[in-house]
Amino acid sequence: MTGPADRHLRFDGVRNMRDVGGLVTSDGRLIRRGELFRAEALAAPGSGEAYAEHSDALAAHLEPLGLRTVIDLRTALECERIKGLWASTAGARVIEVPIPEGAPGSDNDIFAMLLDGRLSHLTAERLGQFYIEALSRRPREFATAISIIADQAQRPLLIHCTGGKDRTGLAVALLLDVLGVPLEVIVDDYVQTGRNRPDRAQGFVEMFAEAGVAIEDARVLFETPAEAMEIALAFIYEKYGSAGAYLVAEGGIDESVLTRLREGLLEPEAVR
Repeated sequence: MTGPADRHLRFDGVRNMRDVGGLVTSDGRLIRRGELFRAEALAAPGSGEAYAEHSDALAAHLEPLGLRTVIDLRTALECERIKGLWASTAGARVIEVPIPEGAPGSDNDIFAMLLDGRLSHLTAERLGQFYIEALSRRPREFATAISIIADQAQRPLLIHCTGGKDRTGLAVALLLDVLGVPLEVIVDDYVQTGRNRPDRAQGFVEMFAEAGVAIEDARVLFETPAEAMEIALAFIYEKYGSAGAYLVAEGGIDESVLTRLREGLLEPEAVR
């Protein structure tokens, strides 16, 4: 099986970009490389610690990927505050599929809740419950993103939110389950985001200290604990049986779209 290091794309200023391809399904089929990528948002230098930093050299690095489409899961407010630059840098078109959960101004903005005292301590379990809230509230948005990815004319494609962790993590987890990737591999792909950015919380120590919040009480917000994704997927499995069934029942997606997704992203023969 391809390891996480083999899928990680290392460009200056970009820390959390990787090819979703290279993972292997339960029946031994390989996800095609070069079709789907995930990342954090790309923005102008100085936009903030969460973002990848644009550079003049990046376009040349992206050109061989041949990106056609970029799915931006951020809200209109987020996009207005920080302009996303993946599409313009790669010469691709952007499709906005806003998922407000956790975003500035939302009723479950965990970042703001920690700063203003509505939430005193964030645990992996609470993060998992937040993921359940997002899945429960936004099935049609997740289904829309999956439908776009299933369209061969849109690929190669990159999907991102702000840090490439929560909204992107859920969307990719749903997709991997539809493709038949084992649970432990799905969870490990989510955890990989934290491995790519192990020191992310350190950039926010001063901000939280000024609000009287110890960074340890907020650290999970910047991490990817396996337990959080396990809780989210357990919700899907217990209520629907699979991500595909969830997307059909709640997202209104057609089974034919899921079939196209599998046909488009999976190699036809099992690896030996």
